[in-house]
Amino acid sequence: MNPKQKLTLAAIIAAVGLGGGWFAKEYGDEYYLATPTEQAVEQKIGRQIFLSWDDEGIARDEKARLVETLYVETRQHWDYFDRQWEYISSVEVLDELENKRALGRFRKSGILELKSTLDKRDGSMLVHELAHAWHRSLSRSEEDDFKVRWLAISNNAYHFWPIEKAVDQTQSCQRYLREAATVDCYGARNFREDVATIVETVYSLATTEEKVITASKRSKEYAYFDAVLHEMDSEIVERVIKKIHLAAEFGFYSPAEEMNAVEICRYLIDKAHFTRTRNPP
Repeated sequence: MNPKQKLTLAAIIAAVGLGGGWFAKEYGDEYYLATPTEQAVEQKIGRQIFLSWDDEGIARDEKARLVETLYVETRQHWDYFDRQWEYISSVEVLDELENKRALGRFRKSGILELKSTLDKRDGSMLVHELAHAWHRSLSRSEEDDFKVRWLAISNNAYHFWPIEKAVDQTQSCQRYLREAATVDCYGARNFREDVATIVETVYSLATTEEKVITASKRSKEYAYFDAVLHEMDSEIVERVIKKIHLAAEFGFYSPAEEMNAVEICRYLIDKAHFTRTRNPP
């Protein structure tokens, strides 16, 4: 936006007398800045998209299409997408999130923040955030029941390190995966991230064409999920499977997606056992 446009928008805000912030976001973005493409995508996804005031024309169209692509691709492969999307109030596409290394974030207010560098292959990240949204929708009694049973499986063995450390795959992290029976370092941070990471894994298992998946795109250094299972003994993998069943019971994904994930986990357990038997240390 050029200085003249910014001055005009500031004048409109001042005239309305709403102090700037709320009006600029709710009305300035939509009615003064939004392109026809952006508005068409908003209509398609049923949610308003907020972008930077500095985004114009082509830049706004590209970010709107990013949201559309993620929405369409993920919805196509996730059985409970629509009912989880209901808990998203709006979408905000940012060049950089508060945590510079994060790709997405669900806020308690219902706002879904997405990083502008995402692409259609990041559906697992979107499902991770939808899992947070669905988790927040549970009633207090449901949440209490869910949490008690989940922590009984994980032994509440979480390590509340800073997020910057959690997104780095380190050797020391592998011990935490085994202790908490989760599938990547990020999930070993706390209860809610563990749940979202398991849900993300179920999505990845549902969309892979091979029976091998990458755990998450937060870091290129993340190990393959089958390699993670290969390092776990069968008792720990059985705990992961118990989590998959429990999350399905509370509506995080469909019975078909649940059984697909369990089937692949067992396939990978057998594969790892066969490999260890054939190639003893």
